[in-house]
Amino acid sequence: MKRALPFALLLSIGTAHAQPAQQPESNEREATFSRPTLKTFSGSYLLYLPDRYTDQPQKKWPVLLYLHSSDARSQDLQKLKQEGLPYVVRTGTKLPFIVVAPLCPPDEWWDSHWSVENTNTLLDEILEKYQADPTRIYLTGWSMGGAGTWKLASSYPSRFAAIAPISGKSQTKYLPALKNTPIWAFHGAQDTTVPVAESQKLIDALKPLGNSAQLTIFPNTSHEAWRQTYTNPRLYDWFLEHKLSSVSP
Repeated sequence: MKRALPFALLLSIGTAHAQPAQQPESNEREATFSRPTLKTFSGSYLLYLPDRYTDQPQKKWPVLLYLHSSDARSQDLQKLKQEGLPYVVRTGTKLPFIVVAPLCPPDEWWDSHWSVENTNTLLDEILEKYQADPTRIYLTGWSMGGAGTWKLASSYPSRFAAIAPISGKSQTKYLPALKNTPIWAFHGAQDTTVPVAESQKLIDALKPLGNSAQLTIFPNTSHEAWRQTYTNPRLYDWFLEHKLSSVSP
């Protein structure tokens, strides 16, 4: 059993649309908490709240969960700020989501059983403590986080309204659980770390299941496809087009 450590929470106030700001947001604060369940799960993560969050106490906001690459695995939140969605938000892109970015420990992977259960427990915490809409939880991740996106979503398909894995791979045996999940995958054609064929294989396997999943391939991009993905406002509009009709208890 993993030893319980308190969640370290870092908050950064964002705003309303997926548009670049003149200056990056700098209003950040740290807090800690722990969440005992039948088995204690814990970890560190970043949280970014949208602008006017505190001004609208009755509003329920959509949640966007980001899973980072293997390079960011550590006990240091600073490494997590240098890639993917946290980097894009911190450098000025404003989003109408509660953005959650957990930190994977150095000895774990996002698609391990412990990480899947730990991250799901974190979402329970977010839903209880913040103005989060349980029918609008979206999942995305890059590289190892792309693989984790496939695995977490297939483990809890009724939790996510839509997912967007980037430069990730998985096993086709998990896909039947995702037959009704809206999926938009992204990959660089020049990727030598995780070949684009990995994403293509998964998208092709979803078609016979009745899932109209889509794959965007960036022709001149290698592994860091997150840069084009997370700076595209259409992605965030696409997320918000999807909502769960009900939430499983």
